[in-house]
Amino acid sequence: MVDTAPVLVLCVLALLNSTAESNNATEKIMFITDSGGGLEVNGSVFRCVLDAGAGCTVLPIYTPNPRCPVYDPVEDYVYWSDYALQSVCRVKSSGDDYETWVNVSRGLYGMALDSQLRTIFVFELSQNGKSSLWKVTMDTQILTEVPIEKSSVWGIATDTQNKKLFLAFATKITMMNYDGTEYVTLLNKKTGNHFGMMFDKEGHRLYYADTGARTLGSLDVETNETTVYSNDTVYLSVHQFEGVLYAGPFWDRGRVDEIPGGCGPRSYVYFNASIAGGIRATVFRKYGCSSGWYGRMCNRECGKCFNGSTCDDVAGFCAAGCDTGWIGDTCTTVCPKGTYGESCRNLCDQCADGAPCHPATGTCQAGNLENWREVCHEDRGHVVWALVAVCVFLGLVVVVLLVLLVRWRRMMMTDRQKKSDVTVGAVRNPTYQDDTRDAEAEITNHVYEKMVRVLPPVYETIHV
Repeated sequence: MVDTAPVLVLCVLALLNSTAESNNATEKIMFITDSGGGLEVNGSVFRCVLDAGAGCTVLPIYTPNPRCPVYDPVEDYVYWSDYALQSVCRVKSSGDDYETWVNVSRGLYGMALDSQLRTIFVFELSQNGKSSLWKVTMDTQILTEVPIEKSSVWGIATDTQNKKLFLAFATKITMMNYDGTEYVTLLNKKTGNHFGMMFDKEGHRLYYADTGARTLGSLDVETNETTVYSNDTVYLSVHQFEGVLYAGPFWDRGRVDEIPGGCGPRSYVYFNASIAGGIRATVFRKYGCSSGWYGRMCNRECGKCFNGSTCDDVAGFCAAGCDTGWIGDTCTTVCPKGTYGESCRNLCDQCADGAPCHPATGTCQAGNLENWREVCHEDRGHVVWALVAVCVFLGLVVVVLLVLLVRWRRMMMTDRQKKSDVTVGAVRNPTYQDDTRDAEAEITNHVYEKMVRVLPPVYETIHV
């Protein structure tokens, strides 16, 4: 039974997404792999331009049994596995530069890609009831086997944000780390059969097409709730892009179903009405942003790409790598403190005051520590001479002040002595020198009068 509430929500989101397309986008492209009527015959790859009904064209390449296309926005290649060639093949989004990229010498089936980590995961069909999973490093083309349980694998998807793998085994869907550790069962299956999967990291949903149960649905990996969109058609694959599900019917007559939000209205992309085979598709958008900008609305600025080159229009990756002194997926992170150079592999010299060095050249911004010490040693002599000059100046000031103080005290004492002598003479001399009258009577009265009037000041002057 279809859970209608989540379906309606997804339909609304699909309609909103369909109206939010950027005017800077040049074209929306679908690549279709048709594995043909047999394992080694009639296979084809189609390139379809979905906007304005431009239609599909078959690529003039030799790939007899192609499966499971994925798109790498960093280098603008579409990859797929070819069971007959036992190889991973690729071609530019324009349809040019086709090549058999890596030979794995296995009957390859499904694959998934992490463009940030530059890694492709691809598995082979069951051999004696057991499938093998391989990791291909895209920059070096080195293959490494990832340990998984001994069972047949029918589908694969990646959560590139959390670095998780989703594998569809015969009876269950399992989530695990990229190295095969810490796996948990998310969903139990009824039968082991073809199982197309695609993970949408923005919606945290794992979309799946189960041919055994004839079901097109999704699983919310955070709540573990499932939503069934359709059970009236046997779909071999499913791909979600801009809110629309693109489902490839199993053994159909050359079409891919478009289902907005999983609920319709359903439409079709016809690519070839005469070929019957296993249909799988991937959809992406090419952008026409100005140089130095990327994103759906072209409103995100590129990082420091090598030699001023522009970044990828969609994801912002620098195909040529980061400029010297910068790191990160989008080259927006400057070298950590203490490092510099290409990929920040060089260590800075010891800079003065713990200052960082230049992330590109390694030059100390405030000079290195040895130069700083030499400068300090030269400056120390100047400081000592300056201190000596200050001390001499202060000593001279103190000496002058002391001389002035001594002279002032002497002047005060001399002045005080003069005042004492004048006071004593003024009191005593008139007692005897003003005596012009007769002797005894006059002297006695005069002295008495003088003493009565003058004696107290004479007393005070003596004590002072």
